[in-house]
Amino acid sequence: MILFWALAGAMVAASLAILLRPLLAKPPFARNADAANTARVELFNEQLAQLERDAANGIIPEQRVAEAREDLARELARALEPAPAPEGRIAQRPATGLAIVLCLSIPVMSFIGYMHYGNPATLHAEPPPLPAANAPPDVGQMVRQLESRLQISPDDGAGWQLLGRSYFVLEQYKASAAAYAKAEALLQPDADLLVASAEAHAFAAGNQLAGKPRELLTRAIRMAPEHPKGLWLSGFAALQAGHADQALEFWTKLHGLLQPQSREAQTLAKLIAEINKTGRSESQPPAALAAQSDVSAPKLRLQLRVSLDPAVAGRVTGSETVFIFAKAHQGPPMPLAAVKRLASELPLTVYLDDSSAMVPGANLSSAQRVVLSARVSGSGTPVAQSGDLEGSTGPLDTAEFDISKSTMGDSEKAIEIVIRRVVP
Repeated sequence: MILFWALAGAMVAASLAILLRPLLAKPPFARNADAANTARVELFNEQLAQLERDAANGIIPEQRVAEAREDLARELARALEPAPAPEGRIAQRPATGLAIVLCLSIPVMSFIGYMHYGNPATLHAEPPPLPAANAPPDVGQMVRQLESRLQISPDDGAGWQLLGRSYFVLEQYKASAAAYAKAEALLQPDADLLVASAEAHAFAAGNQLAGKPRELLTRAIRMAPEHPKGLWLSGFAALQAGHADQALEFWTKLHGLLQPQSREAQTLAKLIAEINKTGRSESQPPAALAAQSDVSAPKLRLQLRVSLDPAVAGRVTGSETVFIFAKAHQGPPMPLAAVKRLASELPLTVYLDDSSAMVPGANLSSAQRVVLSARVSGSGTPVAQSGDLEGSTGPLDTAEFDISKSTMGDSEKAIEIVIRRVVP
C-alpha cells in the first residue's frame, strides 16, 4: 500500500510540474527586458567606477564629481523603467494565484476520484498466494470453469465429453451420464465415447448395465470389435442379462488381447474358469475397471488388503465411508489413485492402478515412491476429521508393482493396511 501511494504522489507531482511551469514563467519579451536592465546596471557601475578614478587623478574637478554621479543615476533610473509590451501582445504576469489553486486542487481531486472510481479495497487486501511449484490442478475449479464455458458455447461437443469425464472422476455419475449424452448428440460418437457413456450410465443406475448402458456397449463393439473396456463391460452386461455364453465369448476374446502375465489377464482367466465350471459368475463390475484401452503399455497395479484393528472396531457401525488412496512420497498432497468403499465391507481387498487416478497425468506411474492409506470417515468426506480412523504404510517403490515385469508368483503379493489410529 505504501508503494502505491508513493507512486501516485510521484505521478501527481510530475503532472503539477508540467502544468505550473508555463504559469509561473515570465513571457519572452519580459525575459529580454530583464537581460537589458542587467546590462544597464553593469554599465552604470563601470561608469561610476571610472568617475571615481578620474576624480582621484585630478582629471575631473571635485565640484563636478557630485553632478556627474547624479546624471548617471538619473540615466539609469530612466533606463530601468518598465518597457511596454510589444505591439499585438498583452502584458503577462506569472499566474501565481492560479498555480496555488492547482497545487491544492489536483492532489485532492485525484484522491477523491480514485476513492470513487477506483478499487480502494485492494489496497488492504492480502495479495493472492503464488501457486506452488508443480502443484496439482484443482479439479473442482477446472470443472466450474468448464461449466461456465459450456454455458456460453453449449454446442461444444468435445467440451461436454471432457465435462462428462470430469464428473466421473468426481463420482457425480448422473451428471457425468447427462454430459456424455450431450456429447453424443453433438459429436460423431466413437467407441471410446460410447463406452465411457455406458460406464457413467451404469454407475448412475447403481452398477446396472441393463438398458441404456448395454445399448451403448453394443454400438461401441460394432464400431471397434476389439475395444478392451467395451469387451470387459459387455461381459458383465451379458451376465446381468443371464447370458453367460455371451459373457464367455466377450471375455475369451478380451483375454487374447491382454498380456498373459498381466493382472487383467489373470482376473479374466478366473472369471472364464468360473463360468465354464458353473455356467454363471457371481462377480460384479468393480468401481475401477481392470481392462484399459492401452493394454500394451506397462502399468502399475497395487493390491491392498485393508482391515480394521479389533481395538477400534467398536467405533465403527458399518455405514461409514472408507477412502483408500495412494499419495506421492514427498510430493503434492492430491492422491494419485483412490477408491471409495463402505465400512461394512471390511476387511476388503482393492486394487489401485492408473485407472484410479483423480486427475489425468497425475497417476501412480508418475511417482517413484508412494504412501498408501485407508481412512474410515464418519462424515463421508475425504478430508480427515476428528474421530476418523486411519492406517497407512511407509514409502513404497512403485517399480516393485510394475505388472509388465511381474511373474505369476508375484501377482498375488498384497500390501496390508490395518486401520487402527484415531484422528485427534
